[in-house]
This record gives sequence, C-alpha cells and structure tokens, in this order.
Amino acid sequence: MSIECTMISEEDEEKIIELACDPNIYEKIIKSIAPTIRGYRNIKEVIALQLFGGSHKILKDGTKLSSELKILIVGDNGIGKSTIMEYTTQLVDQVSYSLNTRDNDELICIPNTDYLTEQELGYLLNQDNRILAITTPHNGYFDRYKILSEQIMIPSSVKSHFDLILLIEDKPSKIGDSKVAEHILELHKTSSIHYELEPELLKKYIAYARKYTNPILTDEANEVLKEFYVNIRNAESEGYSPITARHLESIIRLAEASAKIKLKDSVDREDAEKAVRITMSCLKELGVNPEIGEITPEEIDKDIILSNRNKIQKLLEEIQLLEDDYGLYVPLSIVYSNLEDKYSILEKESEQMTQNLVQKGICYIPNKGYVSRA
Repeated sequence: MSIECTMISEEDEEKIIELACDPNIYEKIIKSIAPTIRGYRNIKEVIALQLFGGSHKILKDGTKLSSELKILIVGDNGIGKSTIMEYTTQLVDQVSYSLNTRDNDELICIPNTDYLTEQELGYLLNQDNRILAITTPHNGYFDRYKILSEQIMIPSSVKSHFDLILLIEDKPSKIGDSKVAEHILELHKTSSIHYELEPELLKKYIAYARKYTNPILTDEANEVLKEFYVNIRNAESEGYSPITARHLESIIRLAEASAKIKLKDSVDREDAEKAVRITMSCLKELGVNPEIGEITPEEIDKDIILSNRNKIQKLLEEIQLLEDDYGLYVPLSIVYSNLEDKYSILEKESEQMTQNLVQKGICYIPNKGYVSRA
C-alpha cells in the first residue's frame, strides 16, 4: 500500500501492528527522537505527540477542527535545539521552511522566529499544519525572574496560538553534566547511534498511524479533561486563569496523539491524564512563582515577578556594598544576614537567588562560603 511518499509493505504493516502491542512502545518512540542529544525527555515526548497529531474532525456544518499541534521551543544558546529539529524532519515526508505551504500534512519548521515578522508568523500559525518553531531569549538564556514576553520577540496575541511552549535551559549539574559528557564521548568513540526504533521504521509507523488511526474521546477521558479545565479555571488566582478554551483544545489533541501512538481507536483515561500532566508541566516551567511554587499566568503576575527582580537587585547591591570591606571574598553568611535584617528576605530564599545568579554567570563562588560579582 502507499501512504503519501512513504511506502509501507505488508511486512511493514505487520511489524507496525506488532510494535503497537508492545507495552513500552510509547517510551521507545520518545527515546528514538534525537538520540544523539541526551536528556530533554519532556521535549522529545511533546515532539513525538506532535508527529502523530490529533484526530481529524469535520462538524456537520462542514467546519474542520484542527488536529495538528503547534510547538514553540524557547531555549538557551548551544544546547541542541536545532539538532532536535533536524532529527524531527527526518521522520516526516514533507517539510517546509517557508511561508509557501503546499500541503496540510507538512511539518512547518521555523529555526528562528526572529527572522519572521509578526504578520508572517501569525499567517503560519493560522495554517492547519504541524509547526515546530525555535527561539532564543534576548540575553541568550531564559531568565525565570522575567516574564516570557520581555525575553522573546513574539507578541502575546501571536504566542497564544501555540499549543505548547517548551523551555530548554542550560542548568549546570555535576551528575547531569557527567552523563552528557559520557554520552558525547561514547558517540565520538564508537561513531554509532543506538535507536530504540530505526528512523525509517518509525517514519513508517507515524505515517501509518496518521492515516489509519482516528481515536475518539471516551466518557472517562472527557471527565478527566473537563475536571482539569474547570478546576484550573476556577482556582483562586485573583480572577485570572492560566488556561483558556483554546488550551483545552490543545490538551484534547495531546490526548488523541497519545492514543494514536498505540494505534488505539479510543482515547482513554490514561491518555487524558498524560495530556494533563504535560500541560501542567509546561505551565509550571514558564509560569511558576519562584517564591512559593504556585502556577501563575506569565502575563498577569507581574507584581510577583517584579518583586523577585527587586529582591535580586537588593542581593547584588548588598554584595557590592560589602566588597568595600571584603574585596572579592564577600561572606555569604553576612550577605544573607543583612538581607534578612534590612528587607526580611529569608536565608533560604537568598540562597536560591544566589544559586540562580551563579548559574547565569552574573556571580561566582571564589571559595566555599563566599561570593563575588562576575
């Protein structure tokens, strides 16, 4: 049989159906996305769901509901965003890097949103296509103490058309960095890549699922999604909500894509819960209040974010003041004590802010128990 450009033999079909019965097929597909890049499981999971897409629906009046997921990756410099995109393009038949889209089944790739005008980006987001877009914050890294709109050149009215916004940060970690180093060194040593599923087989699997699988929401799944939507919308947040009806449609597409991965005819509770988990994770990554860990709409809780930025400024000012007495070796214990006495900033919070500044290269630790401005 023929599925667009991808040819699937009877043997391929048998293999695909056999794979769909594998209880670990979901994880195997995620691990097969950009295997040369270690980690970033959440990014790879969302891309896997995007590749499969949601269910096709046409209402009685002829209106077609979008089945495709539009993803924006916001990431620090030099951490593999482009490599992930390149691997993703190998798993589809049709890829477009321009405004001239030819087919609804194309994957539209936007390697850098800064190269598009607001009107051009808006035009692409209004197409019923899979869209994978990349952008880098102005400073080269994502600052958790600033709202997203201050860091990227995408207006809120356009940004809201993305189903999910994913964050990739370059966070130093001895354990994580050690594993990344081992992974890269092993690749260079052996020149081989381990695939859970070979790219050509995965490409056929995706094409097969997209053509022959169109799962329907069960009552159980509907209940999970409805409960999530209502609870989030009506949580105590001074009359604001981090999600809208448009977000609910995105969550439905995620749930349908989850079912498609296993070639299921229906979307069950597990698929719905998975979609909710992914959505919550993205909201927390981009809208978490660093002080109290509660989800906050990024465009609304400016007072909280400004408060955090003011505290960071106080921390830097205090370090600068103490440099007159201590030079490059400013005792952290005195910094924290002064901040608590002057501004009622707790030591635990000061420690967290200091760690953030060190990770971003704004400060450094010249010796244990001391801090200096970079």
